[in-house]
Amino acid sequence: TSASLDPGVAGLPNIANFAVLKLGLTFDTMKSNVSGGNVSAVNKLARFETFVCSTAGWTLVGNVTVDSFALQIIMSSDLTGRRSFAGFVEGSVSIATAFGT
Repeated sequence: TSASLDPGVAGLPNIANFAVLKLGLTFDTMKSNVSGGNVSAVNKLARFETFVCSTAGWTLVGNVTVDSFALQIIMSSDLTGRRSFAGFVEGSVSIATAFGT
């Protein structure tokens, strides 16, 4: 149900607390001859890059909280059209324990 996608339910963060710090798109133009000697140009995505980080922590479950989170994704294509992917995920998690008497 849509209720399971609400922030704070099932450890999901509030995406309003995320910031896109970098977003890049690069397109290449490929030219090819078609019948009749006409040349057609096609734009294709050559590179996509984004960097996203959280600006606020959230509770994952119980006393486990995510304090910081960052994600980077890079997709690039070579001249043959072969795509490669790179990136990283990093962050910190806290586990709160209660000490009593």
